[in-house]
Amino acid sequence: MLDNLNYNSRLEQLDGAALSTVDFPTDIRNRSVRNGNGEEIGKITDLLYDVQSKKVRYVIINVTSSNREIDRQILAPIGVIGIDNPEYVLISSLNTSFIEHLPDYIKGQVNPGVENMVRLAYLEEQKEEENTPITGHPETIDPESFYSNKLFSTSHLFNFISSSDSVKKVQAVFDDGLEAESAITELLAVGFNADDVELSSTAAGTSTGADEIETPTVANGGSLISIRINSTNEALKASEILNKNGAVSIFENEN
Repeated sequence: MLDNLNYNSRLEQLDGAALSTVDFPTDIRNRSVRNGNGEEIGKITDLLYDVQSKKVRYVIINVTSSNREIDRQILAPIGVIGIDNPEYVLISSLNTSFIEHLPDYIKGQVNPGVENMVRLAYLEEQKEEENTPITGHPETIDPESFYSNKLFSTSHLFNFISSSDSVKKVQAVFDDGLEAESAITELLAVGFNADDVELSSTAAGTSTGADEIETPTVANGGSLISIRINSTNEALKASEILNKNGAVSIFENEN
């Protein structure tokens, strides 16, 4: 029989821990969140994961408005997010009226009742029928069955590079040549091949391979890094490194 207290405490925040703590391939903490209308509605502050399975179940979003009338934290099931843009996360359903019906997220107080409220709200918004057990009876319900709903599936998250005709390059523009060189150094350190990384000077119109980044050809002008990638995970990893090192713009190219 499952202990009710332990069951309620299965979920924990990463709280600054390394992403390797959980079963999730890319760090989306601190990314902005946009809704289906393209409006920025907040920022992901942390991930909520199952301490037993190590699977991420929710993103924690700090929702704000320009006039500060709204400033609260809410949950979104991991299955409702889209991350096919390296600069933000898309959650189509998060309009103002929907957010008002979601419970506040309070650290350490995500019990079965809160989870049910969150799940049912998103199911209703997406016009989906409830077809998996609620969490209210931990003595008889396997906790894993609660998360069998597609709201908690991550299978869709990394499909934006799924065929041979898909994106083959991640490119980034830098104002500072030194930041571009720093980004390349980190790319190589995590395993990207020097032959797949190209550094170009937007000012001089020249380019150099990654193994020649010590040359100062881009120091006084803008820089463009182009990275040939072979998988979605590579694209996401490259985008995170480029963003962290000060890229002004990151985009994908099929050329």
